Amino acid sequence: GMGKVRELVTRDVPKGSLIGSVVSCDHLIAAGVSNWGGYVLAASLAILHRDAVLLWSWEDDCSLMADLVAAKAVDGMSGMVTGDIVDGISS
Repeated sequence: GMGKVRELVTRDVPKGSLIGSVVSCDHLIAAGVSNWGGYVLAASLAILHRDAVLLWSWEDDCSLMADLVAAKAVDGMSGMVTGDIVDGISS
């Protein structure tokens, strides 16, 4: 989705023209780690709909990470199959 602001990334981020996404989106949520953006979206929906079921817990996250590791999913930045690295950042 950061392709939505590609011109800014290209101009303001070192090597932005090399690393900047070309994939756009309708509504951008910028976050240092993609999961954090997902947490913000889920929390916003929980508030909007007054439904705590939409909130994401630490236990939910750990369970999902274990399932992803079991499925041999790799972290997008490190290329490693690990449950303690997300977007190249260790937990």
